[in-house]
Amino acid sequence: MGKIGFLNFELRIGKGRGREYPVWVVRSPAGEASGKFIRPFTPGQLKGIKTIIELAMLRSRERTRAALAQELRRIRKFGGDLFDALFKDDIRSCYEASLRLAYSQGKGLRIKLRIEPPELMDVPWEFLYEKKARKFLALSIRTTLVRYIELPYSAKPLLVQPPLRFLVMISNPLDYPSLDVEREKRRLQTALEDLEAKGLVEFHFLTEATLPALQNRLREEEFHIFHFIGHGGYAEEEGQGVLILENERRGSRPVRGEHLGKLLGDHFSLRLVVLNACEAGRPSARETGPYDSFSGVAEALVHERIPAVVAMQFEITDEAAILFAREF
Repeated sequence: MGKIGFLNFELRIGKGRGREYPVWVVRSPAGEASGKFIRPFTPGQLKGIKTIIELAMLRSRERTRAALAQELRRIRKFGGDLFDALFKDDIRSCYEASLRLAYSQGKGLRIKLRIEPPELMDVPWEFLYEKKARKFLALSIRTTLVRYIELPYSAKPLLVQPPLRFLVMISNPLDYPSLDVEREKRRLQTALEDLEAKGLVEFHFLTEATLPALQNRLREEEFHIFHFIGHGGYAEEEGQGVLILENERRGSRPVRGEHLGKLLGDHFSLRLVVLNACEAGRPSARETGPYDSFSGVAEALVHERIPAVVAMQFEITDEAAILFAREF
């Protein structure tokens, strides 16, 4: 099947009270609609399902088929309840009409989630499951799902003149579990070897995974994509996401998303950041206390005017990370 185009279905969730939030379809092929979203889970239940999702991904090769099937049923139930709570009444009618219009044009439907309440940023919306169609929306070629963050400026265009220049940083500090970075490096190059042979793609690898090395390289040349391979995490005491870079002695150096964002945001030619790190995409929403939607590394980068960021919300196996780099 060749590439297909997409029509946009923009869904905005506003700030609410308690478990109830206003919802609007602000743009779609079938027009506008409004409704309400009643959160179908408690903070404790959300924490539990996120643990199940992460364990299912990390231990998929070790678990028995029966155990995986049980976990998948719970994930489907969560995703189905989430879908039914979000897409109901007029919102559901608008969604189904938009699907029909997109299909009639031979196109897919891109669902753009605009989430205003910080406490809902931590919800794994990517697991929305449509029971009637028996599918996760994010796994269908006909329905894609993206998070859209409201910012007070317009995004830079993504199109560039080839060759597309990659700057790749592979961070493997001695005091962290060793990653199969050399194999992933080969996979990354192999995945795009045809484009590289045609002169459409160039790979440039940093010899040192340090912040000064990154800063110096960005000053010297223009790049379109920054691809980070390594560990990521969340600094509980600071309430911010971090990437684990190296220091001068090959030890670990946590770098806050805000710090990295200011550095990359000043590189005007940059169009995309790919974070191939175990927890780099996790937002910072907490069950209590203040919220900061940009504390996840990915969100911090978007806040600093990076046009597009691809990151992981949950920790995954090294094998899955390698496959992600190849397929993306």
